[in-house]
Amino acid sequence: MKKHLFTLTLLCISYLVNSQNFNLTYDFSAVTSTTGLIDPTPSPTATGVTSGSFTAVGTPSANPNATNRFSFVGWPIGATNGNDVHATMTASLDINEYYEITLTAQAGYTVTLDSLKFGIRRSGTGIRNYAVRYSLDSYSVNLPASVGTNTNLSVVGTNEFFWNFDATSTSSDQNGSMITFSNTVFTNSISIRFYGWNSEANGGTFSIDNVNILGSATDGSSPCNSPTITSISYSVVCANQTSTLVPTIMGTAPFTYTWITSGSGIIGSVNSETTTVISSTPQTYTLLVGNACGFDSSAVAVNVNPLPNVTLDLSPINMQCVTVSSVTLVGGLPSGGVYSGTAVTSGEFSPLSAGVGSYTLTYTFTDANNCTNSATDVMNVGSCTGINELTSSNEIQLYPNPSNGIIHFYFPNTQTHQVTIELINLSGQVIYNNFIPVQQSVSSINLDIPHGIYFIKVIEKEKTSIKKIVIQ
Repeated sequence: MKKHLFTLTLLCISYLVNSQNFNLTYDFSAVTSTTGLIDPTPSPTATGVTSGSFTAVGTPSANPNATNRFSFVGWPIGATNGNDVHATMTASLDINEYYEITLTAQAGYTVTLDSLKFGIRRSGTGIRNYAVRYSLDSYSVNLPASVGTNTNLSVVGTNEFFWNFDATSTSSDQNGSMITFSNTVFTNSISIRFYGWNSEANGGTFSIDNVNILGSATDGSSPCNSPTITSISYSVVCANQTSTLVPTIMGTAPFTYTWITSGSGIIGSVNSETTTVISSTPQTYTLLVGNACGFDSSAVAVNVNPLPNVTLDLSPINMQCVTVSSVTLVGGLPSGGVYSGTAVTSGEFSPLSAGVGSYTLTYTFTDANNCTNSATDVMNVGSCTGINELTSSNEIQLYPNPSNGIIHFYFPNTQTHQVTIELINLSGQVIYNNFIPVQQSVSSINLDIPHGIYFIKVIEKEKTSIKKIVIQ
């Protein structure tokens, strides 16, 4: 079943592709009160169809009664002033009084009519009914009528237009009158007639303006070669970037184009030769091409280069004192990328320039395929109020640094005594305070604290040492 629907769709595309749509517009711009029964305005032109001029037939007046529209008087009388009840009106359509336009298919063309739209105007005693017929059925029935959203007009009886209210302003057109054609196809000529009736007096007018005839003309005489897709080119891009698919097609133009991918359905539209796609992973796209005599399809597998996997971990150095002038940034992988963010220059971060606070730093890496990806992490800068790292007492040493929480102290003076150990964070808060006995040259403590940068204050008799240590 799917195959049959697919083939039917392509056949429809093949038929329509050699058709030229047209909109024949008559604006009567050259009509005056002396131009006679034939509209002198140049007729509209379109490929495949020749349009004639509007002609008034059977009207008692020899000239229009207005300018810039097709307007004559003398229509069948059957309405009275102020009466809006259609059933009480007495006149009927006169088959010998009408406006007429003739369309002729050009050699080798088949013309299809879709719709006809026009504006309508009447004088204070003008017509209340009007209808449209054509020659294909010898003008025997009214063509299908509608009025859109215009509440001043309606359709009554069998496709008869009706001007609803006698009091409606007559100084401007009432738009919305529309004829819908069904299976109206011809290869020679067709004539369309506009009839008006139920006027209130002999001097009442029937005016039409801005007539638009919509349809298409299909050329059946030109030689036609079925389309052949010889190639589909594209540029390989990084994931989530745009790539344009460009086909090379042989055959008789014009063509229709439909792009399809199994992942998301139709991605292009008819009459779009190229299409732009965005893929995060490789995708296969299929192009359907049709013309008046056949169709072809071709698939192309579009590759994309993946983005590099980029990480940034600043945890070993993400706590700094505002007094530090420069810190070398580490923790970005793969190596060779670029650091950026507040107070970052050439891979160095300046807490002194940044000031106290938290800052999002970015690490950007571009791989050999010129694909770029980034990662971020936070750098914290503290005030370190009241902390000064002393270097006057170098006897005491601590290790390892960085540490996992277990810190060893080396004391050159192994005489039994006590020292005070304080641990201070970057905000100047004491978060650990304890005494440890010194009975040998090495003593240890085990701290269960978050990763970061801290200061250890060692108070030994009258001596004080402050050391910076990284817990990771």
